[in-house]
Amino acid sequence: ERWLGIFGTCMALLSGSLFISILTNTMAEVARERTRTTKILQAVRRYCHTYSISYAYTRQMKRYVEREHRRNEIQSHMSLLQTLPEGMVRELFQEARSRTLHAHAFFKEMGLSDPGMELNLCSQAINELYYLAGDVIFDTTSKAEGMYQIAAGHGIYFFWSQSEPMGTQRQKDFANHKKFQGVFGGASARSQNAFPMVQTSVEARGYVAEAALWVKAWRHQGQLQALIESRALVVSTELLF
Repeated sequence: ERWLGIFGTCMALLSGSLFISILTNTMAEVARERTRTTKILQAVRRYCHTYSISYAYTRQMKRYVEREHRRNEIQSHMSLLQTLPEGMVRELFQEARSRTLHAHAFFKEMGLSDPGMELNLCSQAINELYYLAGDVIFDTTSKAEGMYQIAAGHGIYFFWSQSEPMGTQRQKDFANHKKFQGVFGGASARSQNAFPMVQTSVEARGYVAEAALWVKAWRHQGQLQALIESRALVVSTELLF
């Protein structure tokens, strides 16, 4: 029993050392990414100054670099989670993601009736994505990968309505969001001309493109865009079935 205790203590120390090592390396990688972003910004400033690039375009490049750094920053915790035991990560994903999924009646019923299936769903068939304000989550040219559900943040969905006439409140609201207007390359000219484009707000726990789960070769009918920094869950069609 004494040797067994010594062996267990050694294994605990080894596991703890390994965990600390991985955690330290991950934090160092985050610091290196921050340093890399700073160097890129400095290089952009020098280049723009050397070639007398306009202030407006210089600002545009600077904002792009800062946005990409912020995007990497808000996703950095996912690499930290990989240092945890697999079973713990699976339970963590279920605890965090099931709250959002339960806003959908089908997945709520599944979770209540079969927690084991929900555990597998949350850890294997769901992707967690992060978006900055103004990011296009999908449009009519994007491949339908599954159902999108806003876990945190706020999105706006633009689409062509086949029922609402021009001049409705939604159409009037759309005029107040000109900065989010875009060209829907995947839609035909007839779609744009025959039906009015309207919008609907997608708040936290709201979902879009559910039909992609049940209809083979489904095509998106509009564009989903993040209004603010948001986190979305994608229930993958390929991984679900």
